[in-house]
Amino acid sequence: MMVSTRTIEEFAANAPNFNDESKFGGSCLYLFQLPNEPHARSRVWVRILAVADPALIESYYNKVLYVSPMGPEHCGVTGLFEGNLRCYAGPLIFEAGGFGTARFKETAEFGIAPPFFWRDKILPELVKSIAAKLSHSK
Repeated sequence: MMVSTRTIEEFAANAPNFNDESKFGGSCLYLFQLPNEPHARSRVWVRILAVADPALIESYYNKVLYVSPMGPEHCGVTGLFEGNLRCYAGPLIFEAGGFGTARFKETAEFGIAPPFFWRDKILPELVKSIAAKLSHSK
């Protein structure tokens, strides 16, 4: 796995020219197979968007507008249709996303789980796990 990073200036959470659309920071992609998938077609990813003092991270995060404050505490949805969860924990702002071809009992009428199911049901659990790891790594 290769991880590219931004410069310290690009990571600065309170910089006036911070641009969420700039090149990717560190990111990880995980592919896996759920029970009713014939192959590993499900995936989740985590992107590190900013690293700074926790007070700066919280201050910057609270100034940014998100489409919706849905999701776990300290997370916002980046888009109403598919959307990722953008969150902060300790010294990081990170974004988590995912999708797959699995069917869940709650999504039987749709066939495979639609993007909003991943955003609303699966990603919050992923984000909670990530935040718990970050709080234990202090």
